[in-house]
Amino acid sequence: MALQELNFHVTGMTCGHCVNAVKSAIEELEGIQNVQLELASGKGVLRINNLEVSVEQILNQVNEMGAYHAEILPQ
Repeated sequence: MALQELNFHVTGMTCGHCVNAVKSAIEELEGIQNVQLELASGKGVLRINNLEVSVEQILNQVNEMGAYHAEILPQ
């Protein structure tokens, strides 16, 4: 398993429901091992198996929700 840890940022979240919706959307993807996301900062950490899921798939999953925008932060 090729696990990778990524820092990311999500804008557009205004409440705990938003955080849960984004986390749930990401967790639907194969290869997601763990998602941590904070409402106040919009920052989070993903642990992924990069042989099963790409960064582009993760970003698209969040961005296609419409209300949120995700980006990967530099390591």
